[in-house]
Amino acid sequence: MIKIGFLVFFVLISSFTYSQCESNNDIWTNILSADAIKNDSLLLKAISKIEAKMNACKHPIDSLYAKIAHIKGRVYYHFGDYKKAIEFSKKSIEINLQKSPGANEKHLGYTFYNLAEIYLVYLYDYRQSTKYYDKSIQIFQKYNTRADLNSISYRTKASIFFSIGDFQRSIENADKGISVLGNIQSLEKIGASVEKIQPLIALNRFSEARSLIYIKK
Repeated sequence: MIKIGFLVFFVLISSFTYSQCESNNDIWTNILSADAIKNDSLLLKAISKIEAKMNACKHPIDSLYAKIAHIKGRVYYHFGDYKKAIEFSKKSIEINLQKSPGANEKHLGYTFYNLAEIYLVYLYDYRQSTKYYDKSIQIFQKYNTRADLNSISYRTKASIFFSIGDFQRSIENADKGISVLGNIQSLEKIGASVEKIQPLIALNRFSEARSLIYIKK
């Protein structure tokens, strides 16, 4: 009798727990709501709570987990914990690179971009930085999204190549940073144009450099 009572209790608890599990759409909505939190400490708590509930519901490893890992990577980046920032960013990438229905390659662009920033600004690793900028550009171009971040990526690569004395590749990347925006006039395009001036001057191509700063009256 005790065993039967325990079994009934276990079934009821399991049913109750299962009923608390949410759909993918609801989880995605909750993640986006948490991501709107401006305070990083509160954001980390909120996103970890969502993840804990997903774990309890035995949610499959998919792009929702990848999004959570991406957010955690960004938060630890803000905290200055670059080891954890890289760890969670790479975890997000690993999930979205899987050849499974739950993966979402389209989301990789942002994570690659964040990794490039970490390696460049805080670890001064130009090789890793340019590698991840290239991966970010590839994804954004494949899905025709975020031309602004593509322009910034090319512009930053132009700066990297200028700093190591590869002026021609610096010019080539600055040109790509300009052309990727098409006819759009923006600060990103101005930034890429300004970035192109330095290697042109270094190569004594002064007339080309002047043409980029000439303003019609």
